[in-house]
Amino acid sequence: LELQTKVLEQALATLRLEEATIQERLNAYKYPVLTLPNEIVAEIFLRFLPKYPICPPLAGPDSPVLLTHICRLWREIACSTPQLWRAISLSSVESRSFNPDCIWLSRAGVFPLSICANEMLKYSVTTPQLFATILPIRARCEYLQLRLDFSCSALPTIEGEFPLLRHLDIELDRHAPREIQFLDVPMLRSVVLDAWAVTYVARLPWTQLTTLSLYNIIFQNCVPILQTATNLLDCRLDITAANEDFLSLALPIALPCLKSLKAEVDGSHDGFLASFNLPALSNLTVSRKLL
Repeated sequence: LELQTKVLEQALATLRLEEATIQERLNAYKYPVLTLPNEIVAEIFLRFLPKYPICPPLAGPDSPVLLTHICRLWREIACSTPQLWRAISLSSVESRSFNPDCIWLSRAGVFPLSICANEMLKYSVTTPQLFATILPIRARCEYLQLRLDFSCSALPTIEGEFPLLRHLDIELDRHAPREIQFLDVPMLRSVVLDAWAVTYVARLPWTQLTTLSLYNIIFQNCVPILQTATNLLDCRLDITAANEDFLSLALPIALPCLKSLKAEVDGSHDGFLASFNLPALSNLTVSRKLL
């Protein structure tokens, strides 16, 4: 038994020596990916994420947080690359713990932000919480997408300027408790609204828009907007109904700059295209029934 023990101890000592030798080699080895300049690695990280302004999730395999879990060097590079953190999704369970002092905002530096907030998802934050999060950082919002559920009647007042806001996308699930106003949006050029949002989002600067999308809307409700948005270049309409009597009486919609129109119409449609005066149009996509 003693002899067997000595043999085993010698074998174990040999294995430990081999392990130490291999570990020494590994410690001396430079992995090619770790020899890349930090700027190249940062660019690879940016290509890993969806292209801005699309928002990755706060956590999970598609989040920039994953890049901080690989190794210390990659964590340092990811945390010092503000472009990785400038698109923030408040549409997940983790969004309940998000606040204006969140580490994402500190890592984003001074970059403009893209915010996607979907309250209609289960476990998501409430409308007051969303606005309490967004309003303090409104000066940095460049792209803003809101999906709001007004099961809660409280709705904070939107006050102050959104100086960088270029794109606004709002969908409401029902009647809002009152109008939602964005009064100071000098850079706003693109707007997406559904039928409820058209009703409750008031006083948008229609004349300065170049891109407009209106979904699930009655044609009568979008005519006043289109007659005001005279500088549009691109327009998408999803019309749920177009009353024939209204079409025959409606004033023409003159969009002298419009280059692209995409229209889906469900319901009466005779005279729909005749309602438009589009001298600059070069791209037209319409429902088959309109032809």
